[in-house]
Amino acid sequence: MYHVHRRRRLVRPRRRAELPAGGAMAKRSQGDPEGWEFSSLIGWNFHRKERSSDTFRRRRWRRKMAPEGRLGAAAIFNTEEADKASDSSTKAFGANTPTVSCSFDRSFVYHLRVYVYQARGMTKTTEKLKATLNPTWDQTLIFNDLELYGDPQSLARQPPSVVLEFYDHDQVGKDELLGRTVFSPRVEVISSRGEKKPKLLWYPIIQKGQRAGEALLAAELLLKDKLLPKEEMYTPPIVLKVIDHRPFGRKPVVGQCTIASVERFRCDPYVVTADGAMANKMSLMMSASPHLSIGMEETRPLLETQEQETVDWWSKFYASVGNRERSGEYLKKGYDTLTVYDDELEDLPGFHGLTDFCDTFRLERGKTGSGGNDPSVVGEFKGSFRVYPLSDDPGVMAPPRQFRELPDSGPQECLVRIYIIRAIDLQPKDNNGRCDPYMRISLGRNTVDDSDNYIPNTTNPVFGKMFEMSCYLPQEKDLKISVYDYDLLTRDEKVGETVIDLENRFLSRYNAYCGLPQTYCISGINQWRDQMKPSQILENVARLKGLSKPRTEDNGNTLTFQGTDYTLAEFEANQEIHQHLGPPRERMCLHVLRTQGLVPEHVETRTLYSSFQPTLSQGKLQMWVDVFPKSIGLPGPPFDITPRKAKKNILRVVVWNTTDVTLDETSITGEHMSDIYVKGWMPGMEEDKQKTDVHYRSLDGDGNFNWRFIFNFDYLPAEELCLVSKKENFWSLDKSEFRIPPKLIVQIWDNDKFSLDDYLGVVELDLRSLVPPAKTPEKCGLQMMDNGPDKRRSEQTKSLFAQKSVRGWWPCAIEKDGRKELGGKVELTLEIVCEEDADQKPAGKGRDEPNMNPKLDPPNRPDTSFFWFTNPCKTMKFIVWRRFRCLFITLIILTILGLFLAIFLYSLPNYISMKLIKPLS
Repeated sequence: MYHVHRRRRLVRPRRRAELPAGGAMAKRSQGDPEGWEFSSLIGWNFHRKERSSDTFRRRRWRRKMAPEGRLGAAAIFNTEEADKASDSSTKAFGANTPTVSCSFDRSFVYHLRVYVYQARGMTKTTEKLKATLNPTWDQTLIFNDLELYGDPQSLARQPPSVVLEFYDHDQVGKDELLGRTVFSPRVEVISSRGEKKPKLLWYPIIQKGQRAGEALLAAELLLKDKLLPKEEMYTPPIVLKVIDHRPFGRKPVVGQCTIASVERFRCDPYVVTADGAMANKMSLMMSASPHLSIGMEETRPLLETQEQETVDWWSKFYASVGNRERSGEYLKKGYDTLTVYDDELEDLPGFHGLTDFCDTFRLERGKTGSGGNDPSVVGEFKGSFRVYPLSDDPGVMAPPRQFRELPDSGPQECLVRIYIIRAIDLQPKDNNGRCDPYMRISLGRNTVDDSDNYIPNTTNPVFGKMFEMSCYLPQEKDLKISVYDYDLLTRDEKVGETVIDLENRFLSRYNAYCGLPQTYCISGINQWRDQMKPSQILENVARLKGLSKPRTEDNGNTLTFQGTDYTLAEFEANQEIHQHLGPPRERMCLHVLRTQGLVPEHVETRTLYSSFQPTLSQGKLQMWVDVFPKSIGLPGPPFDITPRKAKKNILRVVVWNTTDVTLDETSITGEHMSDIYVKGWMPGMEEDKQKTDVHYRSLDGDGNFNWRFIFNFDYLPAEELCLVSKKENFWSLDKSEFRIPPKLIVQIWDNDKFSLDDYLGVVELDLRSLVPPAKTPEKCGLQMMDNGPDKRRSEQTKSLFAQKSVRGWWPCAIEKDGRKELGGKVELTLEIVCEEDADQKPAGKGRDEPNMNPKLDPPNRPDTSFFWFTNPCKTMKFIVWRRFRCLFITLIILTILGLFLAIFLYSLPNYISMKLIKPLS
């Protein structure tokens, strides 16, 4: 097989004399018995004897010529590992044996894959796999660009050997060789498109000539550039390494990342898309003047006072989530709504994780400290790839460059506005099953601690905070938002946190730095806040997509873009036009922009995680972030998302009279009567219950009071609710807030001195939808209050906050045997007074000073109205005399007659005796 030339010559035999000890041949016999040479670093000289500092080794085979048989006429190739039978001929020729070389006209590049699954029966342990004798790796070792000479067909018939060595890793000292196995790979020179796969087989592991175990292995050798499969599962991964250049030539690997799939990076280099280009924001940054001066002062247009009270940003938010009760009249005015996402903006499928400009790869190193399989993350690498085929013909022009208009590599100073709306279902941290949450935000070296404004006793806090911070991108790209639980005596405990990559939002072509609203407004609560107008944004979108600029006609009412004609009437056909809208051209451009798949004005819901339980949700946070580069210009005014502040109002209730009150008692004289008084309060403020004086001995159900109730309450006009703050328990440190509908409860009672008072009737009046009172008591009845379950929908009801004052009669009902019966009628005056008007028109409780607005005179009650125990004379006059005067007169007459008869009977014997004796005569 090795004969490539043949010659014949006469040879004069010569034999080399024996070399002295220590000569060249003796030194050659020393060293590694397998013929290995060692070196400490690449480029240094190799030596035969192994040293502790060696990191590389090599072995080469020498081919020597020796005579065939004893004639010595022909030469054969004989390796150092040849049969020992040729030792005599080797010694005969020794170092003078001529070298015969084989030359090849070309080489081939191969791709080698070695599949290492597991080993068994090994005689050593390995720390890498937790001290096991049967390790399982399940890994693939990939060798790229292996240059081999020879015909591929011949190589397939006689494939080269693959040597796999196994080592025992030691923390201290050099790794110990456990053994090696030699096996042949499967060579594939004709593409089978992945149909033929190498089969895993057991191969022996040999250590010093003895069997040291077995390994389940397979290998395949693929002819590169022809056999690399296009299927994703066979594509080799991309390995990213970050290397630290240290003194004395040390270059340790800081971290690395393996990108297993490159399918998403494949592209057609001849198709112009905006995926690889920069965002439209970056194009203006590159062309912006470096000497532009930016002032960040706020300028907010003023709204009408009445509209400010009923319409605010929270009306917009509640209208967007479908809470019509709290949104009020917002939708009827034709204002914008926003999109409320239930997930993070990066997790939404329509925006591809906001990684269209560059991807974020985690750099990992080693394993976690707990010994798990997950490697520790040491940093991040940001970049992007484009994979596309190249032609084999060198004369073909290279495809166009993919990454064009890259952003400036220098830092960009940006203004970041963080809007925190509310938290949902926070993890309780206190013993009462709640927490006292507050916000802590960090961006680069800047930290904002809002612990002074913690919200007590809630797991669903409404923050309504806007934090404005400055940063430099990309150095300070991570925005960390944390929610903490406030504790008075102990250290505050973190509830959870979320991290936002501002660089991805800033560079994304989806306009994630500032969401697009539904309409372009130049004033009002929906005022445009982006630095660029809609027309500028649309022109940049067209440029990045390689399209012509949008063309507008008819004063901006018609626009042509991407070959499609749009009209403003199409977008605003069913929309109410209000006074805050901007020019038609900008509104038209904004409507077209909203059809391009950009991020709309939104509120995202981010999940909070804790480092102690990184996989469990600690609650959710509704928020959004705006990022504005200061080099472009002044952004619009920020939204005012401050929680709705309650206005202090005063409800003045004047109790004038009652009538037709149930006579619940019977006097000692047998008369039906009631000692009437009226009690009133607002729900949620039961500790401020007020009652009138008592109208004693009402014999006909009428009562006269002229008494004033005064209730102070905090009212939210936009939500039409009362805000009540009070401690839930006496040991509570902070007050909790509750939202309660504004109602007035009025009850009629019968006063008893020596027993419990008797309940006679009640009326509940909703101040938002007040039932109109009756002008006279004759027209007052229970049918007034029967307006169905939803009284607010009744056309007859009106809001007391709009009427300000009303007077009339309302019925009081009492339930008996499951039916409502009339328990009495009460005449009231209801008046809502704001805090400013209350100072100008003062009034006192009851009939106390200042007794004005209106002035209340003492009631004109009948003489029979008194308390019998404290007025005995009136008791005799109005109770005893009126009831028993005939009896008393009869008794007096009979008493007088009895006295006359007694006197007559007493004096009759004396008179008779005097008549008979006649002592004077």
